[in-house]
Amino acid sequence: MDSAEAEQMAAALGAQDARLSRQEEFQTSLASHISLLSSQIQGLRDLFVQDTTAPRAPTVEAAPPPTAVVHGSGGRLAPPEKFAGEQGLCKTFLIDCSIHFELTPHAFPTERSKVAFMMTHLTGRAKAWASAEWARDSPLCFSLTEFKAALQRVFDPVSTDREKAQELSRLRQGDSSVCDYVIHFRTLAAESGWNSTALYDVFLKGLGAPVQDLLVPLDLPPDLDSLIALAIRTDNRLRQLRRDRSNSSATAEGYPRSRAPGGPDPQRAPPDQPGPFTTEEGGEPMQLGRARLTTGERLRRQQEGRCF
Repeated sequence: MDSAEAEQMAAALGAQDARLSRQEEFQTSLASHISLLSSQIQGLRDLFVQDTTAPRAPTVEAAPPPTAVVHGSGGRLAPPEKFAGEQGLCKTFLIDCSIHFELTPHAFPTERSKVAFMMTHLTGRAKAWASAEWARDSPLCFSLTEFKAALQRVFDPVSTDREKAQELSRLRQGDSSVCDYVIHFRTLAAESGWNSTALYDVFLKGLGAPVQDLLVPLDLPPDLDSLIALAIRTDNRLRQLRRDRSNSSATAEGYPRSRAPGGPDPQRAPPDQPGPFTTEEGGEPMQLGRARLTTGERLRRQQEGRCF
């Protein structure tokens, strides 16, 4: 073996020795990592065992977060009633829609969305009118104020405060109760624009005669609310008195009349009394029983030998 081959052999052995050394280092490092990983796994196992065997402290439930109160969210809001253009109901429909907008402002960010909501609650001729305005892209559909004013002009043009005042002045209780009269009175009074003094006199004038008669000897209260309360109490007492008298009469008719000692039974019909009849000779009718005979009849019977 020459020197060149010897050097190659030595180099190959050196390289092999280096690879073996690196492999040993890798194995040593790997064993170290495996040992560390094993110790960590064992530590986790020990913690898990301690956690499952040790008594748990009572857990305090966290209080639920406070419920966010959204303005106007008081439950499910009923939609306004449909409006078909009936006279006298336009104002009520507009008020219902205004309340809906007030309680759910987040649902209507624009004026046009409010107009669209109102249109979905129109029907009949009111729906036809609004649909025509919407189809031609009328400026009314971009302003809630203008749309409401136009709706009222079209379908409630004669509803004025003056007419409400005239209707209020003609209002009478009639056969209704004072409570019903008060409801109608207050509805018209709110739209009439009259002051409390005028309303006081109109209310008193519209009461029924029976209630007015009972109020005459009394000192009337100075304000309208007290007068209304007094009229309601008076009417309630009057109606209760009528019911009591009606019940008393019905009870008295249901009981039999008392029988006097030795007298006839009131429940037994009296015997039929013999009615008048005509004699065969066509004379005057006579009454059977203890009726007296005339002088001529006595003489005739005496001559014929008949008994009296």
